[in-house]
Amino acid sequence: MKRLIDLMLLALLISSCMASPDMIRPRIFESNEASNPSEVADEGPRNKSDELSGEKDTTEEPANDPSSNDQTQEPSIGVSLDKQVLMVDGKPFDIKAICWNPVKKGYRHPEGVAFRRGGPAFDLAYIERDIKLISEAGFNTVRPYDAIVDPEVLDLIDQYGIKIIVPAFNYFGTSDDDIRARIAATKDHPTTLFWEIGNEWNYNNFYNNNGNLDSSIARVKEVIEVIRAEDKTHPISTDYGEIPEASLIADLDVDLWGLNIYRSASFDDVFDIWKTLTNKPVYIGEYGADAIDDRDNAGRYAPMDQSFAAVELTKQIMAQYSSQGKGPVLGGAMFEFSDEWWKDGNGSADTHDIGGIAPGGGPYPDRTFNEEWWGIVDIDRKPRPAYEAMKALYKP
Repeated sequence: MKRLIDLMLLALLISSCMASPDMIRPRIFESNEASNPSEVADEGPRNKSDELSGEKDTTEEPANDPSSNDQTQEPSIGVSLDKQVLMVDGKPFDIKAICWNPVKKGYRHPEGVAFRRGGPAFDLAYIERDIKLISEAGFNTVRPYDAIVDPEVLDLIDQYGIKIIVPAFNYFGTSDDDIRARIAATKDHPTTLFWEIGNEWNYNNFYNNNGNLDSSIARVKEVIEVIRAEDKTHPISTDYGEIPEASLIADLDVDLWGLNIYRSASFDDVFDIWKTLTNKPVYIGEYGADAIDDRDNAGRYAPMDQSFAAVELTKQIMAQYSSQGKGPVLGGAMFEFSDEWWKDGNGSADTHDIGGIAPGGGPYPDRTFNEEWWGIVDIDRKPRPAYEAMKALYKP
């Protein structure tokens, strides 16, 4: 399933490219009327090996029909960008997000995601336990890899004051009509923060084995047009692995960028380079560390190393908050909330396996992506030191 490739090393080389800044034009996000939602399942995987190789399980989940649910949706209002500051209800909003892919023990993605109504793992109590823990730690946003379109699930998340970065498009097989249905189901719900296109798609080409960077860029442009036609209420982001070239930033008509950055326990010069490339705001779409130190192939459990990296990297993000005039950064999404036991391709979804890839750059301290150990809580939702450390940082 896995094959070693050099895409991450190439992505790191991109960070040396600098060009003259381009100016972001102010964008006013208008309100719109509620639409009748219809659910479309997303397909984006969360396996770093697959992200880098472009491989994935293309099994489709059946579409759900939340329109039969009697839950009503309150209009989402007040989401805007004031230059480099994200505004919600007229107030600056710092993104304190956690990546969230609640695949149950013994299941694989995508069928094992707990918020898929009609799926074998659907479980509202399971979802609420997660959201409660997320809220209690001071996070204000979740970044899922599948679109959450069920009204009852959305309302539950909203009860805890949590926003959602909505994945509008993660997989090349998703049609324009699928995107429209996804937007219709969520654009008027108060949890929707902004739309996002892809997850480090420069590595995976939207999981299209016949795709390349040029075809992926063309598809991003098409998806932007679809979203703009359907909704003018929320900003649009696209998520990239490492730093894109200045020409690409200028070429894509998105309102903000997400960057997945794994450079041990420091962002190095990422923010300084970004300032030279564009005036558009940025947030860190993925960052953090797993709880295994695999230096010398030891496979040592190292939760304190994970905790150190989580706090150190988050402090570096907070030091660049655009809301405080410190830099261009809207916030970040730590990877991730809970362990996922399905992700080691050589292991079992019923066992907690140690295994990952070491492409030359990566998380602290071993620069190895140990796939099944990224959670700040374990799969049974027992908090690790990183959870408590983030709670102390966000809710002192």
